[in-house]
Amino acid sequence: MQEFTATITPNPYFWSPNDTTLLTGHFDNIGHKITYIKLLLSYPVPSYDNIDLFQFIDSESLDKLRNDKTVLVFDSVFEGFSPNVTPIAKALYRSCDIHNINPKKVFYFTGNLIDDLTEINTIPIFILDNKFCWEDTPVGGLKKARADCYKNYEKFILSLSRRNRSHRVLAHCMLYNSSLAEHSIISQDIVNYEISNYDLEKMKITDLQYKNFKNSLPLIADKNQFDVNDPFNALPELHSKTAFSIVNETLADNSNNTTLFFSEKFLKPIINFQPMLIYGHQGINKKLSLLGFKNYESYFNLDFDDEPDDIIRYKKLLESAAAAVSMLKTLSREEQIEWRFTHSKLLKHNYNVFLENRHRKEQILKFENLLLDIKF
Repeated sequence: MQEFTATITPNPYFWSPNDTTLLTGHFDNIGHKITYIKLLLSYPVPSYDNIDLFQFIDSESLDKLRNDKTVLVFDSVFEGFSPNVTPIAKALYRSCDIHNINPKKVFYFTGNLIDDLTEINTIPIFILDNKFCWEDTPVGGLKKARADCYKNYEKFILSLSRRNRSHRVLAHCMLYNSSLAEHSIISQDIVNYEISNYDLEKMKITDLQYKNFKNSLPLIADKNQFDVNDPFNALPELHSKTAFSIVNETLADNSNNTTLFFSEKFLKPIINFQPMLIYGHQGINKKLSLLGFKNYESYFNLDFDDEPDDIIRYKKLLESAAAAVSMLKTLSREEQIEWRFTHSKLLKHNYNVFLENRHRKEQILKFENLLLDIKF
């Protein structure tokens, strides 16, 4: 496939990058004589209600979409938006109708793994597993991860947060005020906003406890660089200091079961051969299988994963973590480390799935097959 560069009028919805993105880098080996126009999501994301997205694309490009072997690719793979909250696909379909363009020539690549809208070609895809992006991927595999752990191991839990999001702030406030805090390495930036009394009551946290938590910030796990976006750093040293991770995902509210999103964050424990509990969308731990991974039910009770309330789900997650910590406290340091690597086949399986990019390859193949179905 060859890229055709459209002329885009500046707008708040999308832009057209001049270089290869993580997504379009996989189009190079698609041999069909088709050109594509690439649009990348803009931030901050505005309302998509009743908008004609194609008004910002030049007439020559729109003519190619109507009449030639040309398709449009809208890249939103870094986000897991609910179609009910951010209806990008519906806006693209509406724009096709306005401009008399076959909607099957429009491809919406999204990080929402359960987006199944069919008005246009929606491709749910996880693209953040490209091993070439990971600068500090441990060399030596599980054997080295175990050796590093014997050298560096300090505490039971690693819980990281770079960018403040409300659900992560609430989560870390609960962790900080629990008995698990002394056994945890926590990363948390300064917080400048208050929590509602309703949420505090649900958290079982007093206003004074929240103020004490805020006054303790920042909590530094390694470097005081919360403004630096370094998503593909596997952080092997931090993971070697702990038995397991609590992964604080980008999103927790699944918008009435309309979205499921995995960021790159859950890959860090996988790359470091470490078991984990994920705080994200309801069911996210058990739905690792959608990407080919196995979950960690052999290490933890994952019943919390089914809880629909975001705050209560995290409270139940902490109960699962506490059960593991209670058991680990009865063991020697060496036995605690060996607990981490007890299910080595599981840890190796997930690492190999990361290397093989199974899900992404399947979705790119789906894209190719949909291309073949277009009546040009």
